[in-house]
Amino acid sequence: MAATTLSAVLDLLPDGVAIYDAQERLVLTNPALRAMFPILTNLMEPGISFEVLLRASIEVGDNPHALGHDREEYVAQRLREFRDPDPAPQEILLADGRWVRVQDQRLPDGGILCLRTDISQKKRQELRLQESEQRYRQLVDLTPDGIVVHDSQGLFRFLNKAGRTIMGMSPDESLDGLHVLDHATEESRPLAELMLRRLNSGEALRQLRQPVQRKDGTHLLLELSAVPFDSAGERLVLCLFRDITAEAAASLRLRESEARARSILETALDAIITFNDAGLVMELNPAAERIFQRSRGAALGASLADMVRLPEGSELPEWLEGVGAGGQRLVVQGLRADGQAFPAELAVTAVPLGPGRRYTAYLREIAD
Repeated sequence: MAATTLSAVLDLLPDGVAIYDAQERLVLTNPALRAMFPILTNLMEPGISFEVLLRASIEVGDNPHALGHDREEYVAQRLREFRDPDPAPQEILLADGRWVRVQDQRLPDGGILCLRTDISQKKRQELRLQESEQRYRQLVDLTPDGIVVHDSQGLFRFLNKAGRTIMGMSPDESLDGLHVLDHATEESRPLAELMLRRLNSGEALRQLRQPVQRKDGTHLLLELSAVPFDSAGERLVLCLFRDITAEAAASLRLRESEARARSILETALDAIITFNDAGLVMELNPAAERIFQRSRGAALGASLADMVRLPEGSELPEWLEGVGAGGQRLVVQGLRADGQAFPAELAVTAVPLGPGRRYTAYLREIAD
């Protein structure tokens, strides 16, 4: 009755089971084991020795671990392992690419219990995960932006290659004990502390600017975005950042240049008009409004021909291609909003900016 029950239980097990007696002779196998090693199924009869099955597996090419070894040395080694089994599971690769977990255990009567579990699906999942992590690592290493992961206390856990370069750190420099506040400047530290508190409360930060200092003490301006996330029950923060120091400096210089240009335009006594290659006014300064007696709103989009009378028989495109856009000073007639003409000195220069062509006209009224 007990033997029948044991046989029924073994038949239902998804894992392969084989039992050998104290003389290393096969006592029984279950269906799962025979399905796992179909090439050897015909030999799996009670009484056959483990060594015979081992040699048969080598002979039929079902034992890739024997490849590259002296056969007798391999057989002797495998027999020693079988006779003194390690209770810790081992993972082996079969000739057909399947992975099997092997676990052998000595029984009280001197026999050996052999358990075999097909872990091919698990191995495939591990391989996919490994490949995914490798792709992620390559992406992280190739991105020009800095990527840092820190814990809720602000201690660094990870910093990618670009991040190390931005912060002036060597590729192999340890992150142990490095805190996000270590890179804050004296002025930006309160802001950095506030950002850390906001992140710990679960808030994500988007495109903030933060002054920091490199390891050598030089100051940078970073643009960063950060988002908190949970990993294995721990709150962590993922932060992406880039160095915008040069960009910010260039933007400041541009704003200063634009401010100077506006100041010049607004205080200039001469009329300054910007127009496109169709002759339509795009911008004008206060002096032009005063001289032509046209408000800015009325002048924008109007034709330059409504404000300046070209030489007899001249069309604007041809005139601009000729003497008009060469910077020479010409005497022309200006036209006020009421149609009154007045003598003026005009110079036009081409402005190589953006698509199409732009021109700037400088006009000075000539006193009668």
